[in-house]
Amino acid sequence: MSNSRDLDKTEALRAELVQAIVEDLGATESIALPFANVIVDYLQREYPGERLYIPKPGRQYDVSQMEVELRNGADASRVAGRHGITVRHLRRLLPGGLPKGGAEAA
Repeated sequence: MSNSRDLDKTEALRAELVQAIVEDLGATESIALPFANVIVDYLQREYPGERLYIPKPGRQYDVSQMEVELRNGADASRVAGRHGITVRHLRRLLPGGLPKGGAEAA
């Protein structure tokens, strides 16, 4: 049986979802509410009483820009630094390896 605090939290979640749909999609509240209801109902049905871990979105990298910089002779360590990653991570992002033409740092 749900207590009033559970109901308050449910309604707060529903309101947050409605607000997100309105802001992100430009929908009206009357259009957003049924979608929020479906999401809340699903979460209650599939994960009743559980605390959910929701990871933050994965970071998106402009790999094509990195490749251009490297092909234009930029040093791999500088390219990696400008994008907030390590050279090792840069190599993993480029499936064919570092493009020829750029100086590769160790």
